[in-house]
Amino acid sequence: MNKFESKYYDTSVRMVKAFLDILETKDFEYITVREICAKAGVNRSTFYLHYETMNDLLEESAEYISDTMSGYFEEEAQVQNVAAMDKKDLYFINARYLTPWLTSIKENRRLFQAALKNGHTIGMDRYTDMLKRDILAPVMQRHGIALEDTEYVIAYYLEGILAMMNLWVKNNCDKDIEDMVELIMMCVNRKRKTTGDEKEDDRE
Repeated sequence: MNKFESKYYDTSVRMVKAFLDILETKDFEYITVREICAKAGVNRSTFYLHYETMNDLLEESAEYISDTMSGYFEEEAQVQNVAAMDKKDLYFINARYLTPWLTSIKENRRLFQAALKNGHTIGMDRYTDMLKRDILAPVMQRHGIALEDTEYVIAYYLEGILAMMNLWVKNNCDKDIEDMVELIMMCVNRKRKTTGDEKEDDRE
């Protein structure tokens, strides 16, 4: 159980949801503690019991979205049995995992724009931790990447994906999700097109 599923944190969730609702129509810089408390039905002392500043609420709101996403990933990760799949069908990342991630970011782009502007990231750490553990690491082992090198290779791929997502958010998610999925997969899975009668293949 993550902290947002605990009754103890019910008040935090109410404030996070109130903040996300207000953020849809108002820039982060102009949202006040008074507005959050009024919409969440709590008093100012309750707010400051949970957060020192609005920036803390911003950070926790991004974490809340990450935890929401992780529930989807836990279900999807069970579908892909890396050990049983044919090696040619193993990709470092695919649309199944990218699409919900990108969809969540686009739906909450005002939150992530505010996060980036205030020195946070859109890493969604819990989601990326499971991605590393349940998908990237097992796939890399199947492709023969040495265990001692896996951590470095994963860092290379994830940092690249996150850099692309950061730029996408800064550009107000101007590209369609499908186009972003294709672009990320092209980079991460290193797909190449061949000429003549050869079929499109993936580098080992």
